[in-house]
Amino acid sequence: MQASNDPRQIAQTLAARFREMTPIPAQFRRRLPEWSAAGRYTIAAPREIQGLSSFEAKPVRIELLACDDGQPWIEYQGQRFSLQPALLGRGQHNIQLGPIQIIEHPLSVMVGMNCEFNIRIDQPSFPTLDYCNQLYIDALTGNLRELSPAPLMTPAHDLLLSFERGYCLLQPADGDARLWIDHQLEYPGQTIGRLRYQAPIDPEFYAFLCRARTPHFRSGGESKRNFELVQAGQTGGIPVTAENVLFVDEERIYNPRAEFQSDGRDYEFLMHEIVDIIAWLKFIEIARQCRFAGRMTTFFFDHHAQIDAAQYCVDHLELRRFKPPAG
Repeated sequence: MQASNDPRQIAQTLAARFREMTPIPAQFRRRLPEWSAAGRYTIAAPREIQGLSSFEAKPVRIELLACDDGQPWIEYQGQRFSLQPALLGRGQHNIQLGPIQIIEHPLSVMVGMNCEFNIRIDQPSFPTLDYCNQLYIDALTGNLRELSPAPLMTPAHDLLLSFERGYCLLQPADGDARLWIDHQLEYPGQTIGRLRYQAPIDPEFYAFLCRARTPHFRSGGESKRNFELVQAGQTGGIPVTAENVLFVDEERIYNPRAEFQSDGRDYEFLMHEIVDIIAWLKFIEIARQCRFAGRMTTFFFDHHAQIDAAQYCVDHLELRRFKPPAG
């Protein structure tokens, strides 16, 4: 990974992005009367989530507990792991904390919903749920306790993190207290294809998009074959179903859901990308005891790149307090 604040390099990176924007449908929101975009919350009473662990295919019990000190942890087999980048490992297409895999899903909830909670889990991998992070939102809804606000902080300067293939650019907030994402995708074929979209993240948008399933994109007929195996129940003991994974290739989405369709486009793949790319920001918020505001511009920003970004930014990203303009 390379880090740069060179204005010319940043300008060249932005100039090379796709010009056409894909609009996010205005109806992609979920009403949350008790949630404020400016609030900070924890869970009021413990709640339990159950499923099958993604890699062990064993029943897994996840307990969500209140976190009052801004330092959430995940406990497995009696050992508590603080959310520190130094403890992260490169799981199989996921972010790993000590022995615990797929931590990006609950961390994404914390970022998207401005809510922190501690977690106990009795298997070493989180489940791939039929509605992704929806069960976390259900456990929190009607079960919130408001905490004192964390300072709102934003990057003091532009910072470009470049990886072997893609990049992540962090920029200061510009009159908006939210996290804005500008995400670009490029996949073979026309199903996903080349697209770019921008969106501000707030609880009502996140509570809708967090239902988007984990995508499985493979070329050359592999997704079709894998989907047929899943339909036949031939998964080799891996807890993959047509309900918890979205199967996509160059020509087709094999198991679409109507809730993510609008004006002839299917948005579920895009929505899950948001779940994945914002989770790592929680490490910055925890280390600096703040809420992050600003713009994040990304392209080919996978989980392993996110680990590198977290490890670098916690130590080196310069932040400043941000106060949105009045009104």
